Amino acid sequence: MRSLRISLHCFAIAFVLLISISHSAFAQGVTSSGLQGFVADGQQNPVAGATVTIIHTPTGSRTVTTTRSNGQFNASGLRVGGPYSVLVEASGFKLKLKMKLS
Repeated sequence: MRSLRISLHCFAIAFVLLISISHSAFAQGVTSSGLQGFVADGQQNPVAGATVTIIHTPTGSRTVTTTRSNGQFNASGLRVGGPYSVLVEASGFKLKLKMKLS
């Protein structure tokens, strides 16, 4: 089976932006955030149709989304704060799990 690669750079940027946005927006009553990222194979080709499950580790709440044709995904309505685990599944690829993203 081929391996999946999750772009952590996108996750890191998304979480840094979310932390700064959620901190300033918290006083305005914002109670959710979002995450975006990119899923690719070992040759950096985008993986379309991969299932991305985002798990808020402290509560176990899950959000499921699917990658677009360019390998990108967006998830909204997530709890503010983390850490999060991200599980990626795609036909013909090994399961990929990234843990403790915050």
